Amino acid sequence: MNNVVETICLHEHVPPTLPKFLLSSAVNVSICAWKDALYTKWYATVAPKPIPRASYALFALRDTMTISTAFVAPAMVSPMLQSEPFRMPKRTADALCQLSLPCLIQFVSAPIHLVSLDLYNHPNSNLQQRMQVIGKQYWGCATLRVFRTLPGFGVGGVANRQARLSLNDFFGNAFDGISRYQKGRV
Repeated sequence: MNNVVETICLHEHVPPTLPKFLLSSAVNVSICAWKDALYTKWYATVAPKPIPRASYALFALRDTMTISTAFVAPAMVSPMLQSEPFRMPKRTADALCQLSLPCLIQFVSAPIHLVSLDLYNHPNSNLQQRMQVIGKQYWGCATLRVFRTLPGFGVGGVANRQARLSLNDFFGNAFDGISRYQKGRV
């Protein structure tokens, strides 16, 4: 769906960043929050009960961070890598950003994930107790989240971009402006 939104935006000469972010967030965040609520209940250390609103909010924040770094940040960071002092080729900078940014944000979002789960499992914990949970589980959680993110948002993002560019080139003049825009020629 993001490809369709980006194609339409570029065809209409509208920057695709905000529409892509809004669409991907609406779809991914709502589905992931629902999925995480189910997993939280299924694998909880307590009897099933309603998920706290704060947990839903933290799940949404965590997923919004991942979506932002997968769909928005690479287009913003790549030009920085292409300029001084790095002078990286565009294709390399694009791929590096797509592979690394969604994974790196997992080290920031892992504590958010752990707190959202702890709010469900231990609703009466204090800040010190929550910090102990984060301290014990942080590296395992962050590492697993990186390995979960890399195939879909990293490798999948690079493959998706290349397939999109190839298809735009294949269809030729109908998408000529789009293809040049994506390759940084416009």
